[in-house]
Amino acid sequence: MFAASDCGVRITQVRVANFRSLENIEVDLDDLTVLVGANNSGKTSFLEAMFAAIGAGRRLFGKEDIHLKSGETSVPIERKAVVDIRVQPFNEQIIDLFPLGSFWIGLWGKNIVQDQYDNDFIGIRTELAWNETQSEYRLERKFLKQWKLTGDWLTANTTNGISIEQLEPILLYYMNAQRDIKEDLHTSGSFWQRLVNDLGLPEESVLEIEQALSTLNARMVEESSVLKHIQKSLMKMNNVVTTEQTEITPVSRHLRDLAKGMDIQFATSGAQSFPLAKHGMGTRSLASILVFRAFASWKALQASSNQTQIHTLLGLEEPEAHLHPQAQRALFHQIKEIKGQRILSTHSPYFAGQAKLEALRLFQKKGSSSEVSRLDISNLKPDEIKNLKNLVILTRGDILFCRALILFEGQTEELALPVYAEAYWGMNIHELGFNFISVGGSTYYPFVWLAKYLNIKWYIFSDGEETPKIKLNKSLEKAEGGNASTRDNVFILPNGQSIEDYLIDQKYLPEIEQAMINIGDLQSNQQNPASEETIKTKFKIKSNKTRLAIPVTNAIIATDDLTRRFPQAIAELFEKISTDFGLKKVGGAS
Repeated sequence: MFAASDCGVRITQVRVANFRSLENIEVDLDDLTVLVGANNSGKTSFLEAMFAAIGAGRRLFGKEDIHLKSGETSVPIERKAVVDIRVQPFNEQIIDLFPLGSFWIGLWGKNIVQDQYDNDFIGIRTELAWNETQSEYRLERKFLKQWKLTGDWLTANTTNGISIEQLEPILLYYMNAQRDIKEDLHTSGSFWQRLVNDLGLPEESVLEIEQALSTLNARMVEESSVLKHIQKSLMKMNNVVTTEQTEITPVSRHLRDLAKGMDIQFATSGAQSFPLAKHGMGTRSLASILVFRAFASWKALQASSNQTQIHTLLGLEEPEAHLHPQAQRALFHQIKEIKGQRILSTHSPYFAGQAKLEALRLFQKKGSSSEVSRLDISNLKPDEIKNLKNLVILTRGDILFCRALILFEGQTEELALPVYAEAYWGMNIHELGFNFISVGGSTYYPFVWLAKYLNIKWYIFSDGEETPKIKLNKSLEKAEGGNASTRDNVFILPNGQSIEDYLIDQKYLPEIEQAMINIGDLQSNQQNPASEETIKTKFKIKSNKTRLAIPVTNAIIATDDLTRRFPQAIAELFEKISTDFGLKKVGGAS
């Protein structure tokens, strides 16, 4: 597989200020960096900011791209967006110096500077600012003299302007979510057109093929009564405008024009072949990405034959668009094979689950600004990394896109709590962006650790039995350095009770009995009702717990007594979440 070290450089860090929702962020880049987060959290803005700085192609940027702070009605004219890009020498890992005589020293020369640790780098600053003379927002790029610490980076000094020749070998190619091979085939400047504009045929072959095309055209017109009739009618143009000859060319006679009319035929196994443009959006989007892969590898081959260097940088938005889960998993491996450095944004847990943990960047919106988090796994043991990957990311990758985690151990809670939540807030948990997760027989630790590093709010609802409490406190001590008594987001059932014991203790036996009658576990017999002990025993039988969880919950939230619709411990959990997220209770008494 290609690595960024093949070209001798890597873009290691990007800083953005005042670009859309990105008020002030810093993002470290890996060989393959995966941006995750909810819609409108800043992922696309980050890719667009990079494109503004070093993008291959032209795009208009203006006032709407300048950050608008909370409470502001318009952007102050003196505010400007700033994007800093740091490029470092790379050979399997970041190295201290650009090798003497390297292509990059010849390209950037005295613009290569050293940081506070005497490590070589080049810094590129791009500013989007109002130009009074031209009455529009303009982009300006300069080399940086220094790479300052995070809190002081905007005060760094700049030096010479950057020429297109100095920028071209590290340009960012950006593919947004609207990519479509159907459009690419016929759009000037697309990756497809850049590849096929020059087919690389020998001159003598070009002449021979174009002569054959001319012969083919003449034959088609000669043998087609329709084409001959049209051509005869068009000859009457001679009476209006001076022309010497009018010809119809059913097939382009020049290879340069023929390339513009190329198409791709595609068929699944055993099916009829027909043009790719006629396939669905998933196939067309996938084809567009694979054409870029061909483009990147071709550019690398050209650079090698010309004894130059090129660092292919791809920004890819939602590569999973329109693809089913298995295809998403397969596509991830195709993207890993693309030459160069790749930054992709995704909403797919299947993509996120296959990425390296340290390659994930979580974008979250806080008011009008976006924040970015990353995982630091340097202090984790190998088995802890394995558990984090296998027990959380691979099986619960949607955690990376949630607003909050509500954790518990039992299956009863997994079935019941989402039902209580929908009745409490009037929205289901998916609308709220909350993940209700049973950790089962495993530990809370990897979930709490992940939530902590990604700044995701988390809550625990635990049985009061001794064994679950011991496991809980061990997890909290390991992840946070505290225990349940020090946290206001951990809720433990009182008196060593399980959820079933707690509901019985809270006098919910009538609702439990009604639920059992509703599903046929008890007969409704006014003359000879079931005893309380019978109801309790049936309710606490292990095999009945998951079967009764939802019927009992539905019976409780349907009770006429509004003060009893939410058991107190569950209500306290939801009240805390409501306070943290500004939610309002809609079900039951206040």
